[in-house]
Amino acid sequence: LNRLQAKFMKATEAKARVEAEAAECQERLSLAERLTIGLASENQRWGHEIEVLLSVKKTIVGDVLLSAAFVSYIGAFSSSFRAQLVGLWRADLQSREIPLTEGVDPMKLLSNDAVVAEWMNEGLPADRFSEENGAIITNGQRWPLIIDPQLQGLKWVRTHEENRAKAAGSTVKVMQVGEKGWMTSIMAAILNGHTVILENVGQTLDAVLDPVLTRAVFRKGKNLYMRVGGDDVEYDPAFKLILQTKLSNPHYKPEVAAQCTLINFIVTESGLEDQLLAKVVTSERPQLEKERHDLVTSFNRYKIELKTL
Repeated sequence: LNRLQAKFMKATEAKARVEAEAAECQERLSLAERLTIGLASENQRWGHEIEVLLSVKKTIVGDVLLSAAFVSYIGAFSSSFRAQLVGLWRADLQSREIPLTEGVDPMKLLSNDAVVAEWMNEGLPADRFSEENGAIITNGQRWPLIIDPQLQGLKWVRTHEENRAKAAGSTVKVMQVGEKGWMTSIMAAILNGHTVILENVGQTLDAVLDPVLTRAVFRKGKNLYMRVGGDDVEYDPAFKLILQTKLSNPHYKPEVAAQCTLINFIVTESGLEDQLLAKVVTSERPQLEKERHDLVTSFNRYKIELKTL
């Protein structure tokens, strides 16, 4: 009887184990079914994205070539001349039989809705011309020299760089050429990998800046150095320089144009209309303008959140 009782207990335990495993398998099956149903709608989207990627693979060289030319050479020109140049470049690439996406827009490769929305929340004017300038500044490899008599570009750049520096644990130093200790501050920024915004530069740049503008970096042992003002300063690759001028029609020497990326931030007619309208509404209906500003900010924030999902 005892042996039978023991066998019965073991059988009961085994039954409980099997029932628990069956319940767990059933739960997993239920979750798998729910996941399958949920992902079924994604199947079509993924299939479409694969087709797009295969298509992009054929034209990526031409698209990137056009975008690189856009960033490198187009910044100094007006909106209409930029569009004209892009059209000429497209035609030239096609004449050379370089594969190119039909009607490719360089801005689609250089930014996206979430990035542009973040720029606008930082104060970048909401027009195509300003968006292009933002893309050139953030994608260019040469130091940007911003032609900015109305200072709207400087306002955005300061906010953008301060946000970027804060996220990276760095700092932004804003200064003017000739102010007390300005070269010492630049050398410290080169050493520590900080960002320098050099305001209100003239038509001729100080020769002491040449090695900084040309990034004349050399290696000494395991470290990189830059000779500035007769001194060898250890170079941190995180260092960044941004120049800004108030001159509305500057004529820089070819070597300056080769060392920097010139960017035309002169306010456009449509941009000026929007700003004047905002000023009038702020004066006449301040609450309405505040609501508009809050709505635009919220809309841009939702764009950013949507992109991260």
